[in-house]
Amino acid sequence: MKKMTSNLPKMTPRNVGVALLVAFIAFEQDMPVSIARVIDNPVGQIAVFAAAIYLFTVSRVLGAVALVAAYELVRRAQKKTGRRAALKFLPGEDKKYRELTLMNQFPATLEEEVVSNMIAFVEDSSIGQASFKPHLSELHQATHL
Repeated sequence: MKKMTSNLPKMTPRNVGVALLVAFIAFEQDMPVSIARVIDNPVGQIAVFAAAIYLFTVSRVLGAVALVAAYELVRRAQKKTGRRAALKFLPGEDKKYRELTLMNQFPATLEEEVVSNMIAFVEDSSIGQASFKPHLSELHQATHL
């Protein structure tokens, strides 16, 4: 019996961490919505991946498993909040712009043709002196502006 247990790796914190991360990756756990909302934003994702990269300083194996677990954690958070489906099925701005541009291709209307064919009404001669003088009527106690 002693020979069997001597072949097992020691239960160091690194090995326990690797085992827990492998269990997280292997088993599809349901994530609470509150945690998923915290992780499914840019700041949360940066924090998760920064923690995974930090674990590379502890151990290369632990860091590699942590990177896979971080990816899986972000993927599950996006699935829980619905962002993954939105990114997959909702069109982006470029696609919407192209579709709307295709829909807005129609011939010029009669009004546009008339306006483009109109002759500009501009007279170069200067206007002479006016034959009347403006007169200000009763102000009814109002002030001049």
